[in-house]
Amino acid sequence: MKPIAKLGYLGAACALVITTFAIIGPRAVQAGVATLVQVANTAATPAINQDVSKLASQNVELSCSPACNQVFPDATMNSSAFTVPAGQHLVISTVQLDAGSAGSTVLLQQNGITVTSRTTWLLFAAGTYQFQYPSGIVIAPGTTNLTIPPSGGVNNGYIYGYLTSN
Repeated sequence: MKPIAKLGYLGAACALVITTFAIIGPRAVQAGVATLVQVANTAATPAINQDVSKLASQNVELSCSPACNQVFPDATMNSSAFTVPAGQHLVISTVQLDAGSAGSTVLLQQNGITVTSRTTWLLFAAGTYQFQYPSGIVIAPGTTNLTIPPSGGVNNGYIYGYLTSN
């Protein structure tokens, strides 16, 4: 048999083997990887498969008049001002302001003895205003005395967000 013909048969055999592995290979590899990545989701060690902001245990609702107090899921309210827990950040996603007239107001936060104005809202008439912050306003751990002063016609403020450890 001529050497060129042998090379042709050898090339065809190699192409057949490569095609076979391309068709069969990924399923075998996927099955092998799936067994390596399985997570045990038990009550003692739950595997979180939701965005942190969607977990009920991390959601925070604050009622501010002017100091912000936490509103619990059963609609009761903490009598002392809300403090961001150590090791966690409060991410504010929505602020609702109830205004009796036009004006402006601010969100104040206190860290130690330093009071900082975080944002200012302009209100053009009496009504309910809602401000959405998709990426969030991040409040540092240990922050105390979040307040929305009743200036500029604001009667009440409500802050909605969640706690995160990063």
